[in-house]
Amino acid sequence: KALQGLQGDDAQVMIDYIHSVLLRPDLAAWLRKHSRIVLYRLCSTSMLYPQCYVLKDIVKEDSPEASGGFGDIYKGRHGNKNLCLKVVRLPRKSEIVPTLKEGMVWGELCHPNILPFYGIYYLDERREQFCLVSPWMDNGNLVAYLKDNPSKPRMPFIHDIASGLEYLHHEQVVHGDMKGANVLVSDSGRACITDFGLSSIPVDNTLVYSRGATTAAGFSSRWAAPEVLLAGGVCVTRKSDIWAFGCVCYEILVGRAPFHKCVTDTQIILKVLAGASPVGSVQPAQIDDEMWELIERCCARDPKDRPEFQEILEELKGSSVKDVDDVHAEVAPEKLHFRNAIGKREGVPIDPRRVEEIFNRVCTHHKFPGGFPELITPLHTDPTDSRSRVLASPHTPLALFIYLLLDDRGPTYKRGYGVDGSLCELLISLDRLTYPQLVHYHMEWSGCIN
Repeated sequence: KALQGLQGDDAQVMIDYIHSVLLRPDLAAWLRKHSRIVLYRLCSTSMLYPQCYVLKDIVKEDSPEASGGFGDIYKGRHGNKNLCLKVVRLPRKSEIVPTLKEGMVWGELCHPNILPFYGIYYLDERREQFCLVSPWMDNGNLVAYLKDNPSKPRMPFIHDIASGLEYLHHEQVVHGDMKGANVLVSDSGRACITDFGLSSIPVDNTLVYSRGATTAAGFSSRWAAPEVLLAGGVCVTRKSDIWAFGCVCYEILVGRAPFHKCVTDTQIILKVLAGASPVGSVQPAQIDDEMWELIERCCARDPKDRPEFQEILEELKGSSVKDVDDVHAEVAPEKLHFRNAIGKREGVPIDPRRVEEIFNRVCTHHKFPGGFPELITPLHTDPTDSRSRVLASPHTPLALFIYLLLDDRGPTYKRGYGVDGSLCELLISLDRLTYPQLVHYHMEWSGCIN
């Protein structure tokens, strides 16, 4: 909460610092998750992005290619490269925050079956209107592509989508609005998942979900799992992504949307209450026995009965034209090359002394001088000898940062003992370091400075 009060330059420094930590590929999963939460909250309260996301010199066409409740899709260009500009209408701050979150979630993802996020582009000098920038896909979305190309094999697209969703779940991200229209087809014929407006980090509802384009709650009713639909869209999970994946498989193979005979959301809800399946009870001729059995398991009424994506990919082996790992190395360099070419460059300078000064100021304001007994109480775990030794640690700013990552207003109060002890031992092991040395070490560790 202390960091959330930062504004202006101070907020920008801390946003760039935390983002640089998240760029470390071997960052511990729990630390990545909590660092993301802190970063999203700070971006939301300050209305700022990491500087490396800010792009320039983009030309936007005058007329939109498509429009929706979220805003408008324009075609843009930089040099000879065509771009997709998602221009967001911003009548209220409540509309801006979900878009900021979408960009932050999307920006960290790097996988051949996830549409690359290049960054944001401000449309006016006052930075009151901006757009999310990604590559332009001439083939459009998968539903339209398959209508125009009915002879194309379907199973490679299903494998691509499963690979992309498996990656998201491995990165602790839930998509939340999976459907055929949210899958684009690349120039090389690969399926790329897009539209992360409803995505979330599944940690005790720490992050709220944003609006979408179908219902007032934001989710797409036809693809929504029963537990999501009946709760108004406030409980998207990995398991609800799996239900939606089953619906997308049906959509791809049969060419019809789930609950295709229903016209309104009310009809869909009544069907769900009656226990109806979104794909029907009769196996379509276009789907073989093995695939139909998989779709039915994905669309199981009880979330516990739905398979995980690792299991799904095992069953789909042999259906892909090209293994995902073969092209994974091509994605990150191209994405970063473009961002660096027209943005702030990858080497956004971070001043360790400025980071230290901000930490110290926050510590002083929140009365953490010379130690951090206040940090121990909210952790709700059994006291240990290491805890008492930590009380004497001179590294108050680092301790405060750890506290903010593990604020018990988020998921901490449900966390079992283990993380806290590791953090305590970390502080103890650093007792012989001065804080400036410590900050410099973290800058090197996260790749910010040489």
